Amino acid sequence: MNEEDMIKSLMALPVADSEGFKYILELIKRDKKFKMIVFSMEQGDMNRIKSQHVDESTFEINGLSDYSKEFIFDESLVGSLANNEQTCRVPIGHQFNIDLNIGKLINTFINETRSLRADEQFIIDYLLKETPKVPINVMSFIQERKTHKQNIEDKSLYQVLLSIAQFEKMRELNLKEIPDSNECISIADKWWGVVSKNNDDFQQGLDLKYLVLYNFLLKVVYLQIKYSKKKEASIKRNNLLEFINSKLFTYPENEFWYAFNLFSGKEFAQKIFNKFSSNKTAEDNIKMIKNMAWDLFHIRLTELILEEDSILYNKVVLPLFISEDKQLNNYIKFNPIKKIIFFKEKMYLARENNALEELTEEEYNLFVDKISQRKSSQKKLSNDYLRRLSQELESDLLEICS
Repeated sequence: MNEEDMIKSLMALPVADSEGFKYILELIKRDKKFKMIVFSMEQGDMNRIKSQHVDESTFEINGLSDYSKEFIFDESLVGSLANNEQTCRVPIGHQFNIDLNIGKLINTFINETRSLRADEQFIIDYLLKETPKVPINVMSFIQERKTHKQNIEDKSLYQVLLSIAQFEKMRELNLKEIPDSNECISIADKWWGVVSKNNDDFQQGLDLKYLVLYNFLLKVVYLQIKYSKKKEASIKRNNLLEFINSKLFTYPENEFWYAFNLFSGKEFAQKIFNKFSSNKTAEDNIKMIKNMAWDLFHIRLTELILEEDSILYNKVVLPLFISEDKQLNNYIKFNPIKKIIFFKEKMYLARENNALEELTEEEYNLFVDKISQRKSSQKKLSNDYLRRLSQELESDLLEICS
């Protein structure tokens, strides 16, 4: 069995399965840095994510899964299991990703421009006093600022970054007062370097990921408005699959699962997409779609940071995301990650839910039969192509909403 098939099987098999353990041993032989992280989640409990609330606070601190029950299978752990030794949990590093609102909150705290609400003060104290060891990653904040303002070099951005740097110095002073906390993986400099050096190739890659999500959502909302009846779910799914095969050339698995549930009339998905309506103007719908695309891109960017930093440091650095955006927090909660595999400097994810497992045989064949075609067509993907495609989709939406 080749490496890709072994990884796919590991993602699908139970953790304690003997066949899965055989694949783990074989993959470790081929890459000593192999790691598999498994998150144990209680069935039926939708609120699996680590969060902090104060009274009526809307702030949450979420992970991509339930970080209180994670286990790592790697060379050292597998060796102890083989020798019947007692095993223990492997410690894992964390980092905080922040959005635009948290960046502004830190700036407000540092410059004392106004009094903080109780829930805002709680977040500041939590970062400053309770978790000073956990570094703050500014990449999500920078990308959100760029998406909304289209100017990554404006003065207000640098003012907030300066405030975050001052805030990190305050956290560092608190860190020294905590016993056994001399190790802290600080990665903010890496991401700041990407921005300050104006790395066009890297930035264009991020822009492309955002545009893929934006085009995907434009098509989803268009189909949902055009075919509004629940019995037309299969029509919407087939149209979306055809769009993926013939124009997008990329299968965004997590986002497709949300669309699948929207088309099927699932209540939680309808709540997520509740801001879109045929009664609204196309301009209003497009504005909402851009905001939603950003939220989903936040999650994708968080996964990218997880991959980049875990490979760079040869440690697992699990991200925690701080936000008061209810929709963003729901995206993470409703379909958390259950397994992560690092193998030969690549990361593979498996989420709790996968829409492909719920497709009809005809729909599944439509997806599988076009895999080679999609891969060969991906060379057409560029920011210019995706911008032109989004203009076409916006025109379609304008026509149906008028």
